[in-house]
Amino acid sequence: MKIAILNGSPKGNTSVTMQYVLFMQKKFPHLNLTIHHVAQRINKIVKDEHYFQLLLGDIRASDAVIWAFPVYFLLVPSQYKRFIELVFERREEAYFMDKYAVSLSTSIHVFDHTAHNYIHAVCDDLNMRYVGDYSAKMYDLLRKKERQRLLLFTENFQADVKRCAPSVKVYPPLKRSAFTYVSGEAPPSIDTGEKRMLIITDTGSDDTNLAGMISALKKQYLQDVEVINLHNIDISGGCLGCISCGYNNNCVYFGNDGYGDFYEEKVKTADAIVMAGSMKDRYLSSRWKMFFDRSFYNNHKPVLKDKQVGFL
Repeated sequence: MKIAILNGSPKGNTSVTMQYVLFMQKKFPHLNLTIHHVAQRINKIVKDEHYFQLLLGDIRASDAVIWAFPVYFLLVPSQYKRFIELVFERREEAYFMDKYAVSLSTSIHVFDHTAHNYIHAVCDDLNMRYVGDYSAKMYDLLRKKERQRLLLFTENFQADVKRCAPSVKVYPPLKRSAFTYVSGEAPPSIDTGEKRMLIITDTGSDDTNLAGMISALKKQYLQDVEVINLHNIDISGGCLGCISCGYNNNCVYFGNDGYGDFYEEKVKTADAIVMAGSMKDRYLSSRWKMFFDRSFYNNHKPVLKDKQVGFL
């Protein structure tokens, strides 16, 4: 049985997530597991169409797919999210159609269910046959009972593929509303006084509805409201999961891109923040996910405490 592993960890083969996959490979040597480090190699996948097609070709040649990933900021890492976006943007859904799929995550069991629900919905959108998920705590592999649970999960997955087990879609298909946003006329009426308001967005030139909503929101305030587009921020890449920031909140990217200065000087100094974005598949864009993931250099400090936060 040939199974394509789509590794969502930016740490590649050394990640905790991959140790679970390698354990499966060791215990089931008859399985032909082909591992693709899609998160770690996302820049190559984006730029090299030939490489992307080779990856998709291997998925087509496989009997099943395992979506393996760590949970970053309540979802999959931004690099993994970008890969999923590419599949839809380049209309390559056919490579995934009717493939049996499961998801495997490693985390501290904080909103891992949300990440699995996201992948499940993506599989439904790709017309895959999603048959289950395995959520591991980071050190579960050291526990005999959890190793046994993983082996049973793998056996059940193999059995489902072999017997062509029925699968049912859970999430209804996405339907885009064809509308043009038109703002009503209303004079500015909100006085923020000395408070500073910030709107963060990822809007593009073709996203006229979101741009119109942002413009209408700005007009409601007597004071000028700063709008920052994430595409104009120098962000070299997504969170690497290295946890180098754990000691003193210094990210390995600091000094190499503009994200740290942006977050310290703009986000932390704002009294109210509106995050404006459009949905890309089942979530905000991978650019937004990168913003959230990279903010983890603050670790678990409540840096947005007492700020008013809204989404548009």
